[in-house]
Amino acid sequence: MYFPKPNKRFLNQTIYVTGHLYPDVDSVISTLMANQLLKHFGFKAKPLILRYPDQFTIRILNKLNIEKPPLRDKRTFVDEKVFLVDHSNILNSIGKGTNCEVVGIVDHHISPEVDKVCKNTYIKQAASCSLTLYKMMKEIKDFKITKDHKRMTLYSSAVDTSAMLSDKISREEKKFIMKLIEEENIPLEELKKDILVETDFSLEFPILAKNGFTTFNEEGINASSIYIEVCVHTQKKEEKIKRMLDYIQETTEYQLCVVVYWNFTLSTTTVYFCGALNKNQNFQTFTLQGIIGRGNTIIPMIREKIRIYNKQKN
Repeated sequence: MYFPKPNKRFLNQTIYVTGHLYPDVDSVISTLMANQLLKHFGFKAKPLILRYPDQFTIRILNKLNIEKPPLRDKRTFVDEKVFLVDHSNILNSIGKGTNCEVVGIVDHHISPEVDKVCKNTYIKQAASCSLTLYKMMKEIKDFKITKDHKRMTLYSSAVDTSAMLSDKISREEKKFIMKLIEEENIPLEELKKDILVETDFSLEFPILAKNGFTTFNEEGINASSIYIEVCVHTQKKEEKIKRMLDYIQETTEYQLCVVVYWNFTLSTTTVYFCGALNKNQNFQTFTLQGIIGRGNTIIPMIREKIRIYNKQKN
């Protein structure tokens, strides 16, 4: 494992570090960690985000006492140097048509676009981009690992792939993350309360974790949490959805539900609908067609749509 240091000719130039367009927890934390590594190697690095994070991301950052990076409009990039983390496809970050030079990439998503963007990369499937960067930090002899690095990596990994439940990551990574939990002495119940869990819908009544965003009321709906389920789009989807909603009603006070279908053939994640139960137990849907992403990338997009919906309703 190695950190892809940019060419030495960039040492006296400012390098902007950023993640994907809709900054989630892993994207923001990875941005900050990569920024620290670049500075460690003598580069003039500056972290930034391209859009304001959703409330869930802000909540996790606040819990970790992390100050979010400065906000900058992607359209203002002109002839500048950029280091990308987490979803390195340039179309998902600084955007198509920006006139800048990508000098390095660290990512935990394998994308065919990477080679078109930059040759100086470290790309490997992992629980989170921050976990990859944390492992890089550990291999640098003169880099001091702090308690903050451990907690950031733990929460980022848990949020991004639900490391305790998901089969998307290796056993080695699960053990690594569980070791971090033990080292930091964080009760699992506390962690579950803090994170959004993205689960495999094939599990029998999976753990439903909650995260908050702006509450709105629509015909008695108290929509103060969002639920994500990943499942195969099957003929029995309505039955599964009903089971899930019944379970939510029995076990939680929250009423908003987002159902996500994973297309294994196309390797894409498609939002089918966002809906909520009203006081009469009728299911209402707010269509969010056209949102396609990979894994947790879609979640900030969903929250952004809900935020816009809230604003319009109010």
